[in-house]
Amino acid sequence: TWTPDLFFTQVHPEDREPTESAMARAVTTGEPVRLEHRLWARDRWLTMRVTVRTEPTAAGEHVLKGISEDITELAGARDAARVSERQIRQL
Repeated sequence: TWTPDLFFTQVHPEDREPTESAMARAVTTGEPVRLEHRLWARDRWLTMRVTVRTEPTAAGEHVLKGISEDITELAGARDAARVSERQIRQL
């Protein structure tokens, strides 16, 4: 059975706390979420972009509904461009 605890074991250790905090805040406050995190998938880390909207429940919490997109290649290109830009500025 897929549970939040099982999901968070697959999130990169450096991303786990911020991801858990954002999701918990969304459940309690209804605040929408947009974030990136790394997720272990079989044999490698994927970079995921998560967009979540919330809907209130009768119990006073919020249901999370959203999408996750694999942006591994996009994130890699973005990070490489940032490194190149830093190197150029140091010249």
